[in-house]
Amino acid sequence: MALLISSELKTSYGNALYNLSQALISIESSDANEASGSAYFNATYCYRALAIYGLLLNASASRYFVNLCKSGNLWHYFLRRVNQGHRSKPIYKCASLSLPFIDALVSGCMVTATKIASLSAREYNSTLEYEDDFLRYHFLQMFTLNLSTSANVDLGQILDRWEEVLAGGGRDLYFPVCRALYQNDSGYFFRSFPELLSHRAVEVDGWKEDFSFDPQVRIVESSIFMNGLAILRLAELLGMPTESEYEMIPSIARLPLGLTPPIEDSWKNPGE
Repeated sequence: MALLISSELKTSYGNALYNLSQALISIESSDANEASGSAYFNATYCYRALAIYGLLLNASASRYFVNLCKSGNLWHYFLRRVNQGHRSKPIYKCASLSLPFIDALVSGCMVTATKIASLSAREYNSTLEYEDDFLRYHFLQMFTLNLSTSANVDLGQILDRWEEVLAGGGRDLYFPVCRALYQNDSGYFFRSFPELLSHRAVEVDGWKEDFSFDPQVRIVESSIFMNGLAILRLAELLGMPTESEYEMIPSIARLPLGLTPPIEDSWKNPGE
């Protein structure tokens, strides 16, 4: 993977460290940002950013792994608090905002990914998210839950509802990929996954022309396709053959299962 070294990247790295420290202070002090839930979301996203910066600046798979684990562990902590009555803003309970679930899958921390899936919302919030966005993450979460536990969630029902929603005129290239996972059809997956990657590449090109786009989000999300990595993880768990690299999915970003994760509450200390 060609390393992206630029002043913008180094500045974004420093900003992520600072923003993470502020979010963790908010969580520890139980201030307004902690009460709203924004501190938890911001901290997990900073951990995702630092994970990817670790690859881009230093090709450090170890930092990448540890920071993705911390993102997942922190979000699991937040969802446990919500389940115990923490009154965060509804937006942070939306399944379609569960980016740390994706981080946990990519890291290979299947225990954490499964815990997040079990605590995530199972109905969409019609005022805060699109139903197709919700169904995308809900399917991946329930698929993970079925794979990793004795749960028997009806994934076909989720896909049927997703298809109904898309019948209204929308097009979602995640849908055929997820159907391929559901059917455990490697041929269908082999055909549909590259189409999703091509769509992502076009989307990313559009971000580069949009100067109002958050620079940190643009760098993070256009460098490594995290949703694609998470989907490849599930395909591998099914035993499907996959390529070692794809567009926006370099081989260094594909972590093996079985790595030893940091302790569960290590998210409290970015340097640990």
